[in-house]
Amino acid sequence: MRKSIPVYFVFIFLSLPLLRAQEPIPNSKGWNGYVRLGVGYLHFRNNQVAQFMSYRLNETQIESIDEVPTPQNTALLTFPLEIGYTFVPYKTHIFIGNQIEDLIRFDVPQQLGFKQRLWSFGTLHTGLLYTGLPTKVWEDPFLTNAERTATARTAFGYLVALDQIGGSGFRVQYAYRDVRLKTERSGASLNLVSEDQALLDRNGAMHSVKIWYRFFFQQKHRVSPELELISDKRKGEARSRTNYHLAVNYIRNFKKLMFISNARIGWSTYDAVHPVYGVKQFDRKYGLTISTFVANPWNYKLFGDKPWRFVFTVGYNYVDANIEFYQQRGLMLQTGLFTRW
Repeated sequence: MRKSIPVYFVFIFLSLPLLRAQEPIPNSKGWNGYVRLGVGYLHFRNNQVAQFMSYRLNETQIESIDEVPTPQNTALLTFPLEIGYTFVPYKTHIFIGNQIEDLIRFDVPQQLGFKQRLWSFGTLHTGLLYTGLPTKVWEDPFLTNAERTATARTAFGYLVALDQIGGSGFRVQYAYRDVRLKTERSGASLNLVSEDQALLDRNGAMHSVKIWYRFFFQQKHRVSPELELISDKRKGEARSRTNYHLAVNYIRNFKKLMFISNARIGWSTYDAVHPVYGVKQFDRKYGLTISTFVANPWNYKLFGDKPWRFVFTVGYNYVDANIEFYQQRGLMLQTGLFTRW
């Protein structure tokens, strides 16, 4: 199979984990946000997503559905940013940004968010989630020895959270997304009976509950363990699953250096036996992202009143499925510039 190494341009509203999604309302009134310019490298294997933006993530034609995905490699150019506005007298903040931190999972819903301080009760966070970047999957991912056709995948929903509950570092969050494929033909090429093909339908709804707590040590260390439960119910029972995710986020501040890491593990249990492979799918998930922000020694400023920083990021994501066709792996290396205002 042909392996391509194209250049991948991404111009998106992409939030940085912990820096924004878990922060309180800014104290300064008016416009605020950040911008991050980055260039890097991405290596990945996946059979789930056909195309993200204008880049093909998987081979159009495959020879077997009993093999792990073919690896792909790409240069990566990013221009992520977030824009918000704060009404200090009312303790209100609105912003447009992003809900998912990991680009290498190719699931990047955009968020139009609202935060409101509720006196000593905490901070209310609500948001509308929508597909801001075009994403396509295969109509029938099991088609072999012929070119597969891609179809659009969209997801719309909402998020509700209560942060800093009672003045603490505790946060509870609920999110809902309705996932739709323009054309769903999974298994059509395999001559399955209608009942078995229906088990592969990927349309459905996702319900997510996440809790975490922020611990501060000497104002320089922040540790945030989190637990997430996702009920991912699709029309096809063989694609319906329950996801369990555990993660630990860590931030370390130095005078001219900031270190951010996110380590995560998880697993997924599926509701029904897969009609193609004859077993229930089970996934084990592992991920690690590390970013280092270094102050520039010349105090140069870019798009704001604060000096920009150099940033270096490495990210790894692995899904170990008991069905080889569904295995996923991604490695991202990136460097760039970061500033906020």
